[in-house]
Amino acid sequence: MMHTDRGADTRVQRVDPSTGCVELAEFIDVGQDLVYTVHHLPPSSRAGHSLVMCSPFFAEFPRNYRREVLVARRLAERGVAVTRFHHRGVGNSTGDAALMGLDRLIEDARRVAAVAAETSGAHSLAFHGTRLAGFTAAAAAIGAQMPVSLWEPVVRGSKYFNEVLRTRMVQAVHDGETDVSAGSLRHELTSGAPVDVLGHSLHPELYTSLHDQTLDELLGPPAREILVVEFGRKRKDVGRMIERALEQGLTATLAVSTESESWWVANRRADYFVAEERRQLTGEVVRTMDAWFEKLGWTA
Repeated sequence: MMHTDRGADTRVQRVDPSTGCVELAEFIDVGQDLVYTVHHLPPSSRAGHSLVMCSPFFAEFPRNYRREVLVARRLAERGVAVTRFHHRGVGNSTGDAALMGLDRLIEDARRVAAVAAETSGAHSLAFHGTRLAGFTAAAAAIGAQMPVSLWEPVVRGSKYFNEVLRTRMVQAVHDGETDVSAGSLRHELTSGAPVDVLGHSLHPELYTSLHDQTLDELLGPPAREILVVEFGRKRKDVGRMIERALEQGLTATLAVSTESESWWVANRRADYFVAEERRQLTGEVVRTMDAWFEKLGWTA
């Protein structure tokens, strides 16, 4: 984890020579910690609209990282400022990951959004979330008619954590552990102990604050535009979530890519990490986001 001197100038700027877009990296204060933030700004460095991207967690964080960068760069070219960040306790940000719960996630996202608006001059804001971070994006936008985009969203926290614990049990079988069960793992979490899942720590605060959350309750009302991108297949739980969103007055756009993502298990393709930006899925997601923001009237 990277630490910096709070008193030092931590801003670093890069200008893309081919597009003129500005990428500004900085650490911003949130509470007693520093949150690593990257702003992707149009060539003029000013924008009417801004998108804050909330990244997923655990193994899903690096898996999705390059995809977020490419979408941010594309939207900046089209006149939409995009800000990416690492939550406190994650990546290059300071802080204790054990304290990361829904309230803290919302605080991070809203603080980043305020700085993003100041940096870009944007007068309208949208949030984005991938997987479990869809909860962060939706909750951060509560009370306002901000658009929200979602990739492969988790619909129910309990279902997501069941999937994570199953991954831990598969790990236990591989390692020859005989005393690991869903019940024992839940007991650890509710007793205040973290659970290691393929080298990633699931802490009790995140588990307890998100376990009983549902995405449709966080999305609305009020009425807002939402984009849902499913990877490779239509899911029944996402379909039901969209139906409930429509009943609450939201306007939903659904896109389904032709390629799926393996979030926790390593892809067998040897070129996965070095060629991720060339994968068909990433290209489809970039185009889908571009088209949605054009539909909203946000792109130049």
